[in-house]
Amino acid sequence: MAAADILFETPDGLLAIVADAVLVETHRVAAVATENEVEEGVDITDHYRAERAPLDLQLAISDSPIESIEADDPEWFAFEAPGATEGVELRPPGLPAFTAQVFRPSSEEITRTADNWAALELARDEGYLATVRTQLKTYESMVLLSAEAQRTSDRGSLLVADLVFVPIRQVATELVDVAEPVRPRDQRGRDQGAQGTDDVEDEPQTSLALQAWRGIFG
Repeated sequence: MAAADILFETPDGLLAIVADAVLVETHRVAAVATENEVEEGVDITDHYRAERAPLDLQLAISDSPIESIEADDPEWFAFEAPGATEGVELRPPGLPAFTAQVFRPSSEEITRTADNWAALELARDEGYLATVRTQLKTYESMVLLSAEAQRTSDRGSLLVADLVFVPIRQVATELVDVAEPVRPRDQRGRDQGAQGTDDVEDEPQTSLALQAWRGIFG
């Protein structure tokens, strides 16, 4: 079984999702190429850029984790109730059965699966950034895009959740004063409103023949 650490950054510190096991990890690397059509031959590729690298995780979370975590975080996981560690045969879907040491609380107040699901909902609602560490790669500045939980009658309280994380790019904005234009033509013109025009008396128009006749006879 794979292992992964999911740490959400909150205003009060870090919020961790602790899974019994990571059943499936899906890492993807993709790119996109833009193409232009030509009259003859193959299309021309003019741009090529990398796309976001999402991460898919399938987690298994139960109220009886594989190892005792009584003292890890009793406030969050409510493991103040007494219990004992014992061997239990597990049969994960698609995997061979095996025996593991699990913590069996003697109280019915353990709500570890519900607490972790509530933490995922909170991270989604508040848009918390996450750091996800896997054995293959560590992802930073990730957000939880979706979470889907599966619960079946044969699994009891076991929660199998499919999580999709995507990276985001953060940008900063800054307000600046508008600089005064240096060139007169860049300055904003003042609206003078409707402007009136004076009537201009047209000059009399005479033909070339009449002008020549006046030149001879005055």
